Amino acid sequence: MSGNFSLRCLDRDRYNARALLLTGCVDKRKKFWCTVLRTLSTNVLAELVGDMERRIRLHSESLVEELALRDELDFAKEQRNQFIWLLLRVQKRRHQLLHRQQQQQHDDSCQSNTGVSDQKRSSAR
Repeated sequence: MSGNFSLRCLDRDRYNARALLLTGCVDKRKKFWCTVLRTLSTNVLAELVGDMERRIRLHSESLVEELALRDELDFAKEQRNQFIWLLLRVQKRRHQLLHRQQQQQHDDSCQSNTGVSDQKRSSAR
């Protein structure tokens, strides 16, 4: 029963502490928590420490999971970027080859037209 009463008082004190946080009074906030902690029994303090340790473990596990997810997303992004770079490289290469083929066809057609005109000139003489 005493523990529940202390926790209710602690909840009320937390509310007051939030009010102090909003006002930005650091000195008042420190004094307030020192006063609150001195009035709590060792059992309540032990419960609070256990609760804080549990929360720290939970947040640490969550942080590790989030960091692993970030690493996976970074890796996937890197893979996508590499794929896009390779795709652009292939497209550039195809464009160059197509341009060479068109240039070669143009050169071939010019040579064959020149050859036909040379033949016409020789037969006309």
